[in-house]
Amino acid sequence: MQDECQLEKFNGLDRCALHCKKNRYPADSHSFLLLEFYKKLKEYILDEIFTYPNSNDNTFTRDEIDKFLTNYHTQEDNEHFQKISNYLKTKTIALTDIYFPERNSRDYFDYQKILVLFAGIHFDCCKFYLTTLTLKNTKVFFQDCVFYYDWSIVDYEILENVDNLVYQSCNFKGDVSNNSSEDSIYYIINSNQFDFTCIFEKNIYLNDVEFNGLLFSEKQNNKPEEKIKLSRILLKNCIFNKKVEINNFNIKDFIAINTLFEGKFEFKENIIEKLDINDTNFKKLVDFYGSEFQNFNIYKSIFYDFVGFENCKFGKEHGQKKYIATFKYATFLNIVNFRNTKFYGGLDLENANLKEPPNFLKTYVEYTNTNRETIRIIKHSFDKIGNIIEGNKYFSKEMKKYKDELEGKSWKGNFQEKLVFWVNSLTSDFGQDCMRPICIIIVLSIIHTLLIYGYENNFLYNIYEPWNNYLNSISTFLNSLAKNISPFKGFLKNGMEFLSLIFGIAYSILIWLTVVAVKMHTKRN
Repeated sequence: MQDECQLEKFNGLDRCALHCKKNRYPADSHSFLLLEFYKKLKEYILDEIFTYPNSNDNTFTRDEIDKFLTNYHTQEDNEHFQKISNYLKTKTIALTDIYFPERNSRDYFDYQKILVLFAGIHFDCCKFYLTTLTLKNTKVFFQDCVFYYDWSIVDYEILENVDNLVYQSCNFKGDVSNNSSEDSIYYIINSNQFDFTCIFEKNIYLNDVEFNGLLFSEKQNNKPEEKIKLSRILLKNCIFNKKVEINNFNIKDFIAINTLFEGKFEFKENIIEKLDINDTNFKKLVDFYGSEFQNFNIYKSIFYDFVGFENCKFGKEHGQKKYIATFKYATFLNIVNFRNTKFYGGLDLENANLKEPPNFLKTYVEYTNTNRETIRIIKHSFDKIGNIIEGNKYFSKEMKKYKDELEGKSWKGNFQEKLVFWVNSLTSDFGQDCMRPICIIIVLSIIHTLLIYGYENNFLYNIYEPWNNYLNSISTFLNSLAKNISPFKGFLKNGMEFLSLIFGIAYSILIWLTVVAVKMHTKRN
């Protein structure tokens, strides 16, 4: 360990060249540091090789390997050196608690040139002050390491470990991205990368990369108790050929653009401030179970298999800004499950392509910001499975939305339709309130009784006697009209035929609305 290090302190610092912090120094002093680091690392590796000898370690002496590590780059054709090189390619070393500085590949003392000579390296509790290490044909395993700058992941071969991954319980203080490809469009990564105990203090950016391994290993033995916090995950022009598992995260932004998920996509129990999925296709099952999204948008993406949003929450229940969960030009070729889901800011499925009706059982959808077509889709999903009661509730909401649309139009040319919807909304809430028409019937019957009493006592003619002749002429004319409507003759009171007709029509409408409202709680028609 560094606190037990007995090596000479470097250049007035409190630790040796292996264990001192590696800031970005000026070029001259940095080269001096790299040279000293190279020498100390070489000694460390020699101690690693010869401290625990095995049956093959007596093949070469320490001095022979030391000479090789010092001069191998100038002795490539030396047969003896080639034998030592082959020998080291059978060795796996462990580097513990070493602080790796930035390197320059043009230096003969570039320490990476030593590292690639070995079959495998276990980096344990090491600190890295550089952006990447290219260790081709060398198996690696990073355990409890810290990466202080932006780090580029490489297609490393995995040094055998229990969780079968490259990075375990590591801390990335800068952005994590991938190397660019020199041979093709995609940079191919075959190895499993991270476990769920890794810490990401900034972002993960993956661009033009094809994963044949796992981004987050599902076979790990240690899992965090709290959610993993991460500022942003950006996947652009990527291909994931195996399962992608991103669970129990707290992410500010999750963005997937022009990306293909060939395997299962598991995105459970996450808290996401903003999710944008654009022009992305999911070939296998997609599971968002129990995740919470504040701002959620899917655009021009295709889901080929089952998609689950069960127990998800969209928007904030008491948030000031209402974000509508939007599925614009999203195509679902299989079942979509929204069971027990909350859309606090509203839902927009108007431009979604749905091969099968979604499952909205026990789902809450905020009505105000949800368009009529989405409500119709929800209503149809309940009708399709025979859940008439829930379907009736959304039928009422659909009618309210249509009424709101009519309110934006003029009465000219829409008088009859607007009147029917206005009366239906006022009297029975589109069949959802059976008590409202009953109460109106009671009120009208009281008014009707008072009018009959007033007529029998000539109250109307006692108001202003000069009007009596006019009132009598008008009432006689209207009563004559009412008498000619034969279906209502049996209900017309003598001398009050017209008023009886108006009240009779009102009673008929209200009784019909009452019956419809009662039936709407069991059957729509």
